Amino acid sequence: MSQLEGKEKILKIAIDLIMKHGYNSISARRIAREAEISIGTLYYHFPDGKLSILYDIMASFGAKYMKLIDFTDIQQLVGDPKRSKEYLTEAFKAIREISPLIKGFEVELLTNTKFLESAKKELAMREARNSHLITQLIKDYLPNFIGQERILSILSKLLINTIYIHIILENYYGTDDELIGVLIKLMNGFFNVST
Repeated sequence: MSQLEGKEKILKIAIDLIMKHGYNSISARRIAREAEISIGTLYYHFPDGKLSILYDIMASFGAKYMKLIDFTDIQQLVGDPKRSKEYLTEAFKAIREISPLIKGFEVELLTNTKFLESAKKELAMREARNSHLITQLIKDYLPNFIGQERILSILSKLLINTIYIHIILENYYGTDDELIGVLIKLMNGFFNVST
C-alpha cells in the first residue's frame, strides 16, 4: 500500500467512525486499530493524531460544501421563493449529513488554541485565494454589487453559520421550514426584492 493509499484509508475509517459514534467517542488508537495499522503509522501520516485527521477531513469536505452558498445561484434564487426553498433545503440536507464532523471541528475550535490558530490561518489563505474568483463572479452575475464583495462574503458566512448552528443545536431556530422562510426573506431583503 502506498503512502497516499494508507493516508486515504485512515481518513475513510476516521470519517466512518466519527459519523457513527461522534468525534469525542473515538481515539487515534481506535482509528489505527480499525484501519489495521500501528499507532506509529497513524502518527506518521497525522502528527497530531486525531486532531490532524479531523483537520484533513474538514479541509477535504470544505471544497464540496463551499458550493452550498454559490454566488452564481443567488441571483437566480432571489425573488423565487420556490427555488430558494429547494436550494436551502439541499444545503440543510448536505450540512446535516456531515454534522458529526462539524461538531468535532467545533469542539476543537473551542477547546484547542493550536487548532484555532491553525484554522484561522488556513481560512485566511483560502479567502485570499478565493477573493479574485468572488470578484469575477460578482462582475459577471451581480453587477450592482461590484465593490461590495466583502458584504456578500459576510452574508454568505452568516447564512451558512446560521444553518450550522440550527443543525448542530438540533433545530435551534424552530423547524427547517421556519428558518428557510426567514433566510429567504433575509436574502430578498438584502437584494431589495419583494415576493
